[in-house]
Amino acid sequence: GGSITVADADGFVVNDGGTMKTIPATDVATYAGGGGLTLLSSLTGNNVTHANASVDNIFTSSFDVYRIVGFIAPSQDTEARIKLRASGSDISDGNYNYVNMSSAVPDSGSTITDQLHSSHGADFWEFASADINFDSSGDAVAFDFTLHDPLTNILSRCYMTGHSVFRNGGSAKLYSELFGGGRESNPDADGIKFFTSGGTMNNYRINIFGVKNS
Repeated sequence: GGSITVADADGFVVNDGGTMKTIPATDVATYAGGGGLTLLSSLTGNNVTHANASVDNIFTSSFDVYRIVGFIAPSQDTEARIKLRASGSDISDGNYNYVNMSSAVPDSGSTITDQLHSSHGADFWEFASADINFDSSGDAVAFDFTLHDPLTNILSRCYMTGHSVFRNGGSAKLYSELFGGGRESNPDADGIKFFTSGGTMNNYRINIFGVKNS
């Protein structure tokens, strides 16, 4: 019995047709299979005042589709936004299109309303467009997005689809929002940035996975 602690610098020895080879611990998931997702990055901030959360050189030719799951708690009532990045810089070229459709229930529990937000030719994708309520760490937007071919390995443009849930100010409304985003041009994006329309991010956890083709 007993447990083994594996570090990134460790490796596993395998027999490859009679030749003994070592696979780095960080690459085992790629060869072992057993799941359709590979964790590529985890962006984390707890009790901070960060203007954004970004990561570069994460979208590669190894994956064509990425799953992005997380939450953001802002420092004030605000929308959440996304920009793609390339070579360490934001892609702010007026070629982002998005459509958000949400339904809400207030604290009375008696009314559901629909809201539609959209933009053509923006400098970002936006979600939680009815405003995330701020109350330190209690309110946040939780999201589950799929980003399709940001490096444009196959397509000439990229797309993002997904869903978010957030609590808005005013009657303590809970919103459920469908999100769709697209690009008007080829971004050749290798990175991504999350930020808000105002203030900073107090707490966030954003996990980015590569979706395996097989």
